[in-house]
Parts: sequence; C-alpha cells; structure tokens
Amino acid sequence: MHPPPSLTYGFIALTLLTAWWFYRLTGSRAVVGIGFVFWLAVHGVLAYRGFYGVTDTLPPRLALVMGPMLVLALATGFSSLGKTLRADLNLTHIHYFHGIRILVEVVFLHGLFTAGLVAEVVTYTGQNIDLLAGITGPLVGLLVFRQGWLSPTYAIVWNFVGMVSLGWTVSRAVLSAPSPYQQYGFEQPTLAIFYFPFIWLPALVAPLMVWAHCLALGRLLRP
Repeated sequence: MHPPPSLTYGFIALTLLTAWWFYRLTGSRAVVGIGFVFWLAVHGVLAYRGFYGVTDTLPPRLALVMGPMLVLALATGFSSLGKTLRADLNLTHIHYFHGIRILVEVVFLHGLFTAGLVAEVVTYTGQNIDLLAGITGPLVGLLVFRQGWLSPTYAIVWNFVGMVSLGWTVSRAVLSAPSPYQQYGFEQPTLAIFYFPFIWLPALVAPLMVWAHCLALGRLLRP
C-alpha cells in the first residue's frame, strides 16, 4: 500500500490532535493519556507488521481494534465508572470536538479513495453521511450550550443521530473491506484501514467520536 506521503503524515497529525483534544476534554487525566499512547503503539506495530492484512479469519481481526474502545465508551458514558469524566465535561467543547469528522471525511477518506485505497461507498460521494455530523456538531455546541438558543433536547437527539451516522459509516467500511462478509467495493475495496497509520481510524479516531457521544448523553440524561 502506497498512499501519498501528505495523507500519511497528515493522518498521523490528525490522530494525535484527536487524542490530545479528547484528553483535554476529559480533564487531562494521566491514565487517559497513557492509555492512548499504549493503544496507538500496539495497533500501530501490529498494522505495520501486517497483522490486520490477514482478512480471512473469523471473527475478523478488525474486531480486536474497535471492540474494547466501544465497550469502554459505553461503560464510562452510561455507568458510574465514568461519573468523574462526565462531571468535568464541557458540553460546549465536546460538541465542537465532532468538527474533526469534517477533516476525516473531506480530506482523508476522499483522498484515500482518490488514491485507490478505500471504496467510494465510505466517502461523502458514496453512502457516507457522517460529514453532516461533523458540520452540525459544532452548531449544536454553539446554539444549545454556548448561546442557549435551543433546549438540551436538541443535543440529546443530535447525539443519538450522530451515533447512528457513525455506525452506518463504520459498517460501510467493514463491508467494503476484503473479508468473508464483503458486500461493497469489489472493484476497489477498502484496504487502508488495515495498515499503518490508517489503522488508527478504527482504533482510536472513530471510537473517540462514539465516546464523546456517550459522555455527552450520559451527562445530559443523568445530570
């Protein structure tokens, strides 16, 4: 796999920015920062060595990437395990955080599609609607929590819809990648997410968006 260097180095920078921003949003706890470094290192090394390039296993090895982070997001978002994280959460800034999805969709996924490394179905010109979440997330933060022009109910609905949008996007990526479950992208499958550094998209960037949704909903539904 040979993506343009600008996409490779740019995505490394985006991942580090996403991790740092979320780290700041959750109160700069050392355990969060150490966990992110460990998680990125493990999956980065495995991807670099071609571990995820083996796509005929059941269950798919990609499940090892997203599963633990999604469980952590749900646990800390809706249970007492995340009580401290939710208490310190700035609801305005956690919605601004979703603006990162604009860069993911417009710059990186579309750039990888142009380079022949992801299927069109996972881009905004295909079936990916997550760009809308990236655009509207900061607006929710501004209109609901910064200006107070809209009620928090709008934020609750938006977060549920945003999670559905992200789940739809992830499912398109998984189903367009080479595997026994592939349904899309047979002429140009999604390959980039199996390799370094783009493994960090399903390993950290996308799960952090889910985590942000869960923390916001946990705060709004269990004040």
